[in-house]
Parts: sequence; C-alpha cells; structure tokens
Amino acid sequence: MKASFSDLGAAHGTGVKVSGVGVEPWAARAAHGAAPTLLVVSLLLPGVALAQDLEVKGVSTYGRPAVRKLYQQPTAPPGAVGKSGRGHSRGAGTRDFTDTMMSGGMPRRYLVHVPTTYNAARPTPMIMVFHGLKMNGRLMPVVTGMNSAADRHGFIVVYPDGAGNRWADGYQQSSVDDVGFVKEMIQRLSQSVNIDQRRIFACGLSNGGFFTQRLACEMPGRIAGIAVVAAGAFQQVCSTCRTGGTPAIFFFGTEDPLVPRDGESKSLGKLGELVGLGDLGIDSLGGNVGKFAGLLSQQETVEFWVKQNSAGSPTAQNMPDTNPRDGCRVLREVYGGGRREVDVYTVEGGGHAWPGGLSMGQVMGRNTTDINASELICQFFRSH
Repeated sequence: MKASFSDLGAAHGTGVKVSGVGVEPWAARAAHGAAPTLLVVSLLLPGVALAQDLEVKGVSTYGRPAVRKLYQQPTAPPGAVGKSGRGHSRGAGTRDFTDTMMSGGMPRRYLVHVPTTYNAARPTPMIMVFHGLKMNGRLMPVVTGMNSAADRHGFIVVYPDGAGNRWADGYQQSSVDDVGFVKEMIQRLSQSVNIDQRRIFACGLSNGGFFTQRLACEMPGRIAGIAVVAAGAFQQVCSTCRTGGTPAIFFFGTEDPLVPRDGESKSLGKLGELVGLGDLGIDSLGGNVGKFAGLLSQQETVEFWVKQNSAGSPTAQNMPDTNPRDGCRVLREVYGGGRREVDVYTVEGGGHAWPGGLSMGQVMGRNTTDINASELICQFFRSH
C-alpha cells in the first residue's frame, strides 16, 4: 500500500501538493528561497504517514467505524456531566464525552476522558493532549494510551481538534486563534467537570508539541507544566516567551528524520522517497534548511527551556533496556527541580514516535517500549 502525501503542503496554507509527482510549485519557489521554509513546516509532523499506518492496522481517521470500535465513548451535550453536581461520584465508573463549541467564528470539537477515580466534590488535575499534523483528537488515545495512565494517576484528559487538523504553532501568522480557543475551552469545560485550575497541563506530539510550548509561553501562570514528544521549538515563539519557569519534560529520538538532533542534517530516507523530494535535490532536514525556518534542534530546544527555567546542570542515567529487540536505548537527563525542572528522555536509535505508544511505521523510524511516555508524563505532572 503506497502512502499518499497529497495534502502535506496544504496543511500549512501553502496550497502546494506533494505526492511524488506534480511538485513543480516547490521547484519554482526553490530559486527564491521559499521552498526550504515551507518544506520544513509542512513536514514537521507525522500526520499523513501516521494516518496511513493506522489505516493499515484497521484504525483510520475521524469517525470511521474502526476507530469507533477501538475507542468508543458516549457523546454528551455541554454540561452533561452536570454543571451543578459537576459529574459523578467516586466509583461510578468512567464517563467520557465530546463537545463542540464556537470559537473564532468556527465550530471546535474536543473529546474528554474522565477518570474512574473522579470525585465531583474534589478539584481534579487536567491534561490537554494536542495531536500532530493531519491527525485529530480521537486518534490520540489510540496512539498514546494516555487514558490508562490518566486513570492510574487521576487526571481528566482532553483531546481537542485543531482547525484543519493542525495547530497554529507560532511559526507563521495564522487566522486561527488556537490559544484563544484553548482558553475558552478550559472555561467552558470547567462548567462540566471540577477542574483543579492550578494544575492544568499540556502535552503534544510533533505539531502539537510545538503548540504546547507556545501555550506555555503565551499563557504564563495558567499552564502548570508541559510535555513535548517528537518536537523542537521555533525561534519565533521562544524570542517572545513570557513564562518565568514551567516544568517541562521532553522525548526525542536521535534518528528522528523531522526534528534534527543537533542542527546537523538528517537523511529523510524512505520518507524523502515517498514525498518525492529527491527530484528537488532535498534529502535531509536540519542545518541551513532548519535555521532558515527558525527551527531549533533538539539540543537547542532543551537549552532554551533550561535557561528559561534557570534549571542548572543535569544529572544523567541510562534507563533499563527492557526490550533489546526494539533497537533502542534510553538516556534520561534531569535539569534542576521543582517548578524549574526540565526532564529529557533521549531515545538512542529512536525516530519520530511516542515512546511506548503505537508505532508510526517504518518511514518515521523506530519506536521503543523501554519507556512509556504517557506513564512518565503523568508521573511528572503529578509531582509538579
């Protein structure tokens, strides 16, 4: 089954279609220096490759029967959990629901997972999970396994949908006010479930990881901590960041074809072949291409947050290699502590993936089961 990347460029408003043929618009712009920037932004997430991989496994996009069978949840109108009672009492079981609200003149949808331990009389911490490009909120429980971890640690989890299946991550001007949407969503959701307003956390995969950092920078004091998976940062966001310190946990793969490890170019391999970039003479991201787009490497992203948090020097440990067959080893580094802590899990040999989650296919590189990102994220948020 051959992957189709026909809408990869259009996701960032370029109007360019890349499918291995008909890439003349990219070539025409290359002489003017626009193509590298648009290329980096258009490829900075697993969306199309992941969607294809899920389709092969019997899981597909929003609302398809396979997804409904794999991840079923009731749909409830706003306030169905109870504005006055704010939900159900301990032991009543999980109650999940979806809601659609108007924000910025357009309908916006989000999925809510309420843990089995939820007690309406007690404020409950919440995690917002932001999907990657060309994905949607309903795919994320399947990809991450976050619901199970949230049940163990007592978190409400919210999976919003980005407008056009992407998030305005701050790279370029956007007509969509996603930050405003998140603020409105929190306010609306607070009328249905008893949220601990001091413990609202954000995490994201790829495009969602970039957006998560933007939220921390533009909502200082509201986001209690962030988790970023398979994403660097954009200089445009970092240069105007207002947060004085936000606990942060990162998950990187040293062989991630889309997020450079140290600024050096990384071969796109099969991914480059699938999208037909070889015809343009482009077989890697990073280096000058990344710098031109304002993309910070993995190491530069960590350095930014360590400096932002005044976190100091790291301590390091090798995590147990519980599955030698996955071809990966994991290094953990911890900078600082408390409200200024920055944790970094680097998957040696890992690709563009959610550690311990659903594999995104060979084009995105290896995934590891030595660690479970969702479990570690919940543990990290519980301690901050």
